[in-house]
Amino acid sequence: MLDTVALARDAYGQRAVPVMVISMVERPSDVLAALWLARRAGAQLRLAPLFETLADLRQAADTMATLYATPAYRDSLRAHGDRQLVMLGYSDSGKDSGFVSSQWALHEAQERLAWQAGENRLELELFHGRGGSPSRGGGRTHRAILAQPRGSLHGRIRITEQGETISARYGDPELAVRSLEQTLSAVLLASAREQPPVDPAWRAEMERMAEVSRASYRGLVHEDPDFPAFFDQATPLTELTSLNIGSRPSKRSPGGIEALRAIPWVFAWTQNRLLLPSWYGAGAALDEGDLTLQKEMVAGWPFFQGLLSTLEMALYKTDLGVAERYLRLVDDALVERFWPGIAREHDLVVSRLLAIMDSRALLDDQPALQRRLSHRNPWIDPLSHLQVELLARSRAGDDDAREPLLATITGIAAGMRNTG
Repeated sequence: MLDTVALARDAYGQRAVPVMVISMVERPSDVLAALWLARRAGAQLRLAPLFETLADLRQAADTMATLYATPAYRDSLRAHGDRQLVMLGYSDSGKDSGFVSSQWALHEAQERLAWQAGENRLELELFHGRGGSPSRGGGRTHRAILAQPRGSLHGRIRITEQGETISARYGDPELAVRSLEQTLSAVLLASAREQPPVDPAWRAEMERMAEVSRASYRGLVHEDPDFPAFFDQATPLTELTSLNIGSRPSKRSPGGIEALRAIPWVFAWTQNRLLLPSWYGAGAALDEGDLTLQKEMVAGWPFFQGLLSTLEMALYKTDLGVAERYLRLVDDALVERFWPGIAREHDLVVSRLLAIMDSRALLDDQPALQRRLSHRNPWIDPLSHLQVELLARSRAGDDDAREPLLATITGIAAGMRNTG
């Protein structure tokens, strides 16, 4: 592959293949090995370490410090104008630790990386590996950019656009221009305005919420040995993995939820309309905090505003009534074990969010978005009810259910928009 990259650059110029993203970076040697391979092939590429899991995000600044202190790596940066590109993974960090914990870890990693780059007299460019769903960094791009930490932009940003997000934002020329205008204006505004330091009390509250949310989420998803069976039965995960709708295997390696890729994990929960990865754990985290302090945070901190806005949109798209229909596919013992706790957490996060926002209903302060989603949901509901019936038939051995099942999966994905 790197030999081909070198040939392409010789034939078409250095910008033909400018960057190599290094997935799942855990330690400096992951990047140095890629540097050696690129040099061996004669391809002088910019290297973009991709930090994906919670542990790797927390370790990102230490990993980069070692690289900056390595002469061979520093020489490669000098050859590219002392510009360092770092990619941040939203998907695996969210799957690993839950929405609230993941968002805070990403925010802190950006703060540390930006400060570190300045200390080393480097220009940092952050590459956001966002997906369409809230738990993979999806949501309103303009608000997300304005919520970036102070000193992390400097007029530069890269963002992945993938899946249904491409057709939604760029399928029509007018939409494409509008999407680019919103992104550009947000980058300019966020780069130009003065951002005061974050209040230490706000930061402490965010640390507490991240810890509580992470413990709640991991306790359900990763630490309960019966949860994978509930997930498999309550969603069309098995059917998704057997259908030709993905570009990669659903799992990185044999195993349970830990081995499952983030896209099928999120996609399956969106199909049954529960969207569990986008909000589970947030209720316990918010409810245990000080309501007055949280109202101050949402009024004065763009990061917290963006966090709650994305959470609110995910909850509006969640439909427990529809999700409950899928429980007919689940063993009774598993339903009794998991559903009451999931429903309680959902009710808790909704009530607390409304209290913080001083609202009577979700998205009351965004009536245009509320109207769009309200108009869309009734068209998706029949597909969900059909899907439950087709899943039951397919799992009972009815081969004729396969094609219409695929149609419901496609239809629900198109209607929900930010599915994976």
